[in-house]
Amino acid sequence: MRPTLADGTRGDRVCQPPGMSEAKAREKARALTELAQREGVTRAPAAVVLAPAGPTFEAWAEAWCTDRARRGLASVADNRANLRNWVLPRLDPPLGSRPMASIESSDLERFVEDLDARVRAEELSWKTASNIWMLVAKAFKDAVKSKTLALRVRKDNPALNVAGPDEGVRRAKSYLYPSEFLALMNCAAVPLRWRRLVALHVYTYARAGEVEALHVEDVDLRHRVLHVHRAIDRKRGGLKEVKTNMPRRFSIEPELLPLLEVLVADARATGAVRLVAVPPLHALAPRLRAYLQRAGVTRAELFADDATRKRLTWHDLRSAGITWAAIRGDEPMHIMHRAGHEQMGTTMGYVREAESVEFLRSEVFPPLPAELFLPGILPDRGRPRVQPVVIPSKFSRSTPAHCRAST
Repeated sequence: MRPTLADGTRGDRVCQPPGMSEAKAREKARALTELAQREGVTRAPAAVVLAPAGPTFEAWAEAWCTDRARRGLASVADNRANLRNWVLPRLDPPLGSRPMASIESSDLERFVEDLDARVRAEELSWKTASNIWMLVAKAFKDAVKSKTLALRVRKDNPALNVAGPDEGVRRAKSYLYPSEFLALMNCAAVPLRWRRLVALHVYTYARAGEVEALHVEDVDLRHRVLHVHRAIDRKRGGLKEVKTNMPRRFSIEPELLPLLEVLVADARATGAVRLVAVPPLHALAPRLRAYLQRAGVTRAELFADDATRKRLTWHDLRSAGITWAAIRGDEPMHIMHRAGHEQMGTTMGYVREAESVEFLRSEVFPPLPAELFLPGILPDRGRPRVQPVVIPSKFSRSTPAHCRAST
């Protein structure tokens, strides 16, 4: 039994109960037909077959990372790891399994909530959570207006108005005071090679990768100019452009010039292309802290590593040089250029710190000990057997016995 619908088509077959006569069935069919005509009932339209939803977040993210690698971005390996561990498997169903075009702001709000929960559970730091969110926000921004057209799979950015993870306590960083720096420079128990490296990093306030990438040809002794225009690519090997892609030339600090003359002469004598050889990155900070303690430098701020303080790192040698320049009263624009900062706000952070220690103005960038200028390095742990240089009275301090060179 099938009633006739309002548009003249036949409706679905209606099964009659057992024992119903044919006459009764026809009567019921007429009643259903009259009802369909009266109510304007028609057959439901055929199901619409939706177009494919596009790539999943996981598939899109892989194409995105490949594109970033093609453009030479050094952070791609870290990006992939963060996406794989902290983004794609999160939520239910997992973000990675969803079509990139279907993810909504509410999904990302739940994702941020998940990040905050993991920070509270101490599964990751608040800074890492912030970096992960910045990566996700960048991904959805590129899904709208990437320069690679194939990556444009959305018309809107669902991350645009989503608040990121909560910020935690920003730990106070430290840097060397001039007297502490000189104590290290004058300690004969610290290998000469390491003292030279520390001085080079502080007085150029270049990044570690930039110092390691310095070639002899980058040091213009005649005009007293240093050219910083490349850095070590630790992830892929070889060289790359400097951070912020801001190569720079600047005047060599007068007190550093004698050391650079020796380093250039030594490199040329051995046929080396690079100015200095730098130990592996992971060894730099631990060695620095150990040598400071050997030199009698024990200020708690340099070694504390707790909820509010961050212990001294090798990168903080650069921070010392930038802060010293601000203490000396150098123009912020000059400091910004020399440090290779992209934003003046970064430079002003050092200027504000310098205002609290203006009493150090007469002490910054002190003359380096003449011991550092001796050509060549003797086999005795890189330490020449010479008398230590006398520290000027304004820097005088008790020198540990083991830091005094033997006669």
